Amino acid sequence: MNNEEQEHFSDIQLQEDPEKKDNNTKDKTRFFSRLAVEVMGSLRLHKKEGLWDRNEKNQRDWGNVSEHCLVEVARTKILSRDLGLSEDETKKLTIAAGLHDFFKKGEKSFMGQSGLTWESTELSEEESRRIMRENGFSEEIIELAHSVGHGSLSKVEEILNRQDLTEHEIAFLIMHYVDDYTIDSEWCKPAYDEKNDLDRRIEKNETNPRYQVLNQDGVGRFMENETTFQAQHRIGKLVESRIAQLIADRLHEEIRPTALPTRIDEEIKKEIDKTEQG
Repeated sequence: MNNEEQEHFSDIQLQEDPEKKDNNTKDKTRFFSRLAVEVMGSLRLHKKEGLWDRNEKNQRDWGNVSEHCLVEVARTKILSRDLGLSEDETKKLTIAAGLHDFFKKGEKSFMGQSGLTWESTELSEEESRRIMRENGFSEEIIELAHSVGHGSLSKVEEILNRQDLTEHEIAFLIMHYVDDYTIDSEWCKPAYDEKNDLDRRIEKNETNPRYQVLNQDGVGRFMENETTFQAQHRIGKLVESRIAQLIADRLHEEIRPTALPTRIDEEIKKEIDKTEQG
């Protein structure tokens, strides 16, 4: 990691309520900096695509995207471990998690006056795939990096309809699920009234004026009169239940699906404690 990369990741940590902030900030920084080294090939594409550029105030307008991606790296690693994915598949998945939003700044060039639409996001996805291929990433990693959001919903439904899943299909569901519920780079909030961060994030997107055209563009693509975010919510909860059941079957422990996001974060905190002990 060069000096600029060290500087960029010197303050990486999951965001918290300042009033509840604990005393292990250095341990978090060390933990996420180590993750950054593991997926540095992905993060260098962030730099190449301008996510680390500074504005006139010497601030990085897009720097939080890299932090968000690293949080998803941590979460996908936990699920990969709990679901028994091989080292090779886990590596592909974490690289994809590091990559998945690298084109966040570039996608703005595909947006018209209507903001995000199905057409604009498809064009953006096509360009991001081209860039990843140009930079030497495998087709498996590219597919996993694009297993997120509304564009992957049809493929996710196909996978959910299968009884026996391949390792790569499980990785696809993991990546989709983690991105569905990850809000910026925050610790997950506990489920309340049977709603967790997946529910909260998609409900927030539904009310965002920037996404209204994209939301309505989904009508006719899924179940009758179902909007994009209604479909994403329905399918996301099915993925959540499937992953919780797969973990329960493998680890022989009962897991409430809505508690899965906070369970994953508790496992990350244990890994951070190990970093301190190391």
